[in-house]
Amino acid sequence: MDPITERVRDMYTRYPFPSKDKIGNELPGYLPNFIKRALDKRERHRIHIAKVVAQHLAGCEQPWRVLEAGCGTGETLCEIAQYIPDVALEAVDLSPTSIERARQLLERKGFKGIVPIEHDLMQPLPFDAGRFDVISSIGVVHHLSDPVLGLRNLATCLAPGGHLLCYVYGQLGRRELLERREVVHLLAGQEADFEKKIRTVEVLDLYPRHHRSRIKEFLYRSLGFDRTTTRNVWIVDQLAHIREKEYTISLIQEDLAAAGLSLVEFHGFPNRIEEVITDERILEDAKALSQQDRYRALELLIRPSGYLFSARLAVAKSESTG
Repeated sequence: MDPITERVRDMYTRYPFPSKDKIGNELPGYLPNFIKRALDKRERHRIHIAKVVAQHLAGCEQPWRVLEAGCGTGETLCEIAQYIPDVALEAVDLSPTSIERARQLLERKGFKGIVPIEHDLMQPLPFDAGRFDVISSIGVVHHLSDPVLGLRNLATCLAPGGHLLCYVYGQLGRRELLERREVVHLLAGQEADFEKKIRTVEVLDLYPRHHRSRIKEFLYRSLGFDRTTTRNVWIVDQLAHIREKEYTISLIQEDLAAAGLSLVEFHGFPNRIEEVITDERILEDAKALSQQDRYRALELLIRPSGYLFSARLAVAKSESTG
C-alpha cells in the first residue's frame, strides 16, 4: 500500500464517512417525510444514485451485477439494494471500520447476503474481468493516490456495454471550502493530527454557515441525537483531508481517456447548452463552440461543487471505423 493510500485508510478508519453518532440511530419511522428529508439531505442524493443505477441496468440482461467501489458505511449500498431488489450487489472499501459499520447497517436493513470486503483500489480488484454491469464509485476517485490507476482497475471489471457511475468534486464550486482547508493546514499542519485540526476549525469558526441550522439542531436534540461525532467526521473529511483532487469536465475526460473509458453523460448537470441558455442569439453563438468549450461555459455559469457522471469502456478507433 502506497503512503498516501495508507494515510487515507488511517483517516477513514478513525473517522468513517458518512457517520452517525450511534450505529442504529436512524430517524424514527413516525416522523413526516419532509422532516426526514430536512434532517438527512444526503438521502435525496442516494435515491438519485440508485435510480441512475437502475436506468443503466434496464439495458442489460439479467442476472444484474453491481459493484459499489468505496461503499463507506453502507448508506448508498443499502439504497441501491432497496431500490433494485433483483440485483446481485458486491462492495469494497479501504477502511475496516467503514466496512464493519456497513455490515451492521446491511444486517439491520435485512440485506444479509451483501458482504463488503476490504480492498485498495490501487490494486487490481478481486473479481473476474468484465464481471459487473454497473460499477458505482461515489466520492472515491478524487481521494485516490492515482485516480487514473483506480479508474483503470475499475474499468477492467466492467462488462462490455456496462457503465461506471462516478461522483467527483468540482473545482469551481468548492473554492471557499478549499480556502478554509488551506487555513486549517497552514495553522494546524499537514500531519494527521485531526483533533488539532477539528479544534482549529471550531475556534476560528470555519464550519460553513450553510451547514448550520438552529431548527435542525433543535430537532436532533429533541430526538436524542448527539451530533458531535457527525460534525467532527464532516470536518475531517471536508476541511482536513490529506488527499483530494478537484475536477473540471476537461480533467474528468482526461482521466477517463487515460483509463480506457469515455464520458457518456452527466446526471444533475446539463448535458446540452440549450438547457441553460434560451436566448436565440446567444444560443446561436454557443452552438458554434466545440463541445469542450460548451461544457466549459456551462460549468463556469453553474459552478458545481461536484459532478455525477456515467462512463463506459472506450471504443478503439479501429473498432469504431470498421
